[in-house]
Amino acid sequence: MGFKKRPMLFKYQVVFQKDMITLSVVKRYCLSKKLLCMINEILLKYARFTDDELDIIREKFSPLKMDKNELFLDAGQICNRAGLIINGKFILSQVSESGNEAILDFFITGELISDYYSLLKNYPSKTYIKALKKAELLVITKKDLEYLYRTIPKFQIFGRKLAEESFIRLAETIKLQSVSPKERYQIFMANKIEIIKEFPQYMIASYLRISPEWLSKIRGHK
Repeated sequence: MGFKKRPMLFKYQVVFQKDMITLSVVKRYCLSKKLLCMINEILLKYARFTDDELDIIREKFSPLKMDKNELFLDAGQICNRAGLIINGKFILSQVSESGNEAILDFFITGELISDYYSLLKNYPSKTYIKALKKAELLVITKKDLEYLYRTIPKFQIFGRKLAEESFIRLAETIKLQSVSPKERYQIFMANKIEIIKEFPQYMIASYLRISPEWLSKIRGHK
């Protein structure tokens, strides 16, 4: 059954085994029209998938609900999944040996979260990905990603561009450290204005590697 029909919570599939017919429950999440549009919009930004290819890709995503402060990824774990944020906000952070948390990135609705280095290289992650409020995601495992890479060549374009975006985001974070605090804030405002509305000032200060007091002072003189 395809995802274009709605809206039973679970779909049923008749499975033929020799002369026996058994009824099994196929736990496929029935995506709403809104979620279908969101997934399609994200996928089609990267490659021109056919309708059949989109159906195959969507079948590999599973729903996940998370509580406030729950970890999507813990430091020391090998990341084996990526998640599309349907509703919620997340931080990517790292905790130093002294116990201080440094914010490395922010993620909001419509964005994909993962530690791509850990995912691709099978190395334990050095970062955390944490939900800052109750969140809903659609999650795809590394196994299913690799299946899609093999079966849909265009999906390799999607994976490559996601990795490129992740690298660019990390490079931008590192680049901020080479300019003055005021310039950091100006660059941040130019590129991540939506983050200002979603995250508390002390987290933005941590991302910019300045104190909350410095950030208040800079914002007061803009």
